[in-house]
Amino acid sequence: MAFGVLFDFTANTNASRITKAADMIKQDWFQQAVHHPKPIDVFLVLGHNSARPGRQASTLKTVYSAIREAHPDTPIQIFGTHMRDFVVYDQSSTASESGRYCESLGWFSMSGFNSSNSGFTGPLNPKGVPNPNRTAVVANPVNPTPIDKRSKQKTSPFLYSRRYLDWNRLTFDYHAPGSQFLHNDILSRPNFISSPSSSSNSSSQLKQLGAQISSSITSYRHQLGLGKVYGCTPQTFWVTGAPFMAPNSMYTFLADAMAHQILNPKRAKVPRVHISNTGMARFDLHKGPFTMDDSYITSPFPSLVVYIPEVPWEMAKGVLERMNKKGAGQGRRVEYNTTSVGDPKGKREFGVWQGEECVNPPIEQFGAMGKRKVLGKRKVLGKREEIMGVPVGNGGGGRQEVLEVGYTTEDDFGVDGDDTIHARIANYEIPAYFGTTAGFPEWKKGGRKGRRQEPRVVDLVFNDL
Repeated sequence: MAFGVLFDFTANTNASRITKAADMIKQDWFQQAVHHPKPIDVFLVLGHNSARPGRQASTLKTVYSAIREAHPDTPIQIFGTHMRDFVVYDQSSTASESGRYCESLGWFSMSGFNSSNSGFTGPLNPKGVPNPNRTAVVANPVNPTPIDKRSKQKTSPFLYSRRYLDWNRLTFDYHAPGSQFLHNDILSRPNFISSPSSSSNSSSQLKQLGAQISSSITSYRHQLGLGKVYGCTPQTFWVTGAPFMAPNSMYTFLADAMAHQILNPKRAKVPRVHISNTGMARFDLHKGPFTMDDSYITSPFPSLVVYIPEVPWEMAKGVLERMNKKGAGQGRRVEYNTTSVGDPKGKREFGVWQGEECVNPPIEQFGAMGKRKVLGKRKVLGKREEIMGVPVGNGGGGRQEVLEVGYTTEDDFGVDGDDTIHARIANYEIPAYFGTTAGFPEWKKGGRKGRRQEPRVVDLVFNDL
């Protein structure tokens, strides 16, 4: 039996109606479902929701508790969204959450079903594949979750496994050896897409199918202009990987852009207060060529920029603080023009260099990937000291593998969930909203040198949501 539930979202328009989880579990249809007279093998709960109770207005624990009241021992499996995490609710219930967007692929498996506790009649431990081997017990003291005590079972028969895979071809090739190999002779065929080979060899067909898909994707990307280079980012700007409003913070970069954008030339001389939500930035902006693809990756929202004219400064200056106290709604993209902001050489446009080296960068600049260096069995010693034979940290003083930065996940099962081992990225807290000011008058002669005058009124500029 499956249920889908949203987090406690309150920023919807009047064109939609949202039933809160706390109200849903009291409704007749839900109560009738969980008290269904026929046996239920497993409850499945999923939705746009954080798997970990208490995080980001999650409501999954609310639904879990309502089901557990009616079914103390029936397994409940939960799937959430937007980060890598695995949570133990009780000895027969876990929650898996496998990353944001399409940068992670989650693997989850569960065993323990048999003819006495379910309708399952298949093989209990299939041969030739890894079988789950972990009981639902919190193993990671760094990130503990209180375990629900209501289950009457002394020993649960269920075993679990979880893994977080980086979403790229190297990962898929590693886990499906040979299936991603591309034959140059196949790719070069002019009629390949419309007439794939009809070879009887299944392995060859898989390779050709993969080549066909890659060729199709390349063709569509070309048609959409996703590889068009607009400039070159001089450094990496982080969403949460740098302190908020530090020089390498994404929001410092965006605030600078907002301060220099003039969408209404008739009001160019009016002082402005710009406010946007931090959710408009969906991914980091990495150093190197900035393409159409990067624009969608970092901020995919086609939002409008609107303004309220001549707001008293005494009111406008406190808006950002009050909004951050209230919390976030939804992020939307701010579209701004790319007029130069006064660089004497005319090369700088909101932090994006227009140098010749980035106009037509060679393909190698887009991150040619070498061999995947995670061969061998996974090994975990203490607090992530060594995984798969790759030392992590600064101990020992010997030669160490240089790791690419990426996810280093700690969840209720420990620190061995990441399929590819990365160097840790810092993670800093950011507020719900950020802002900047622009066009403020300078103090006249005899005034406070180096400081701007406070205007009487300002235009309050913000996203349309």
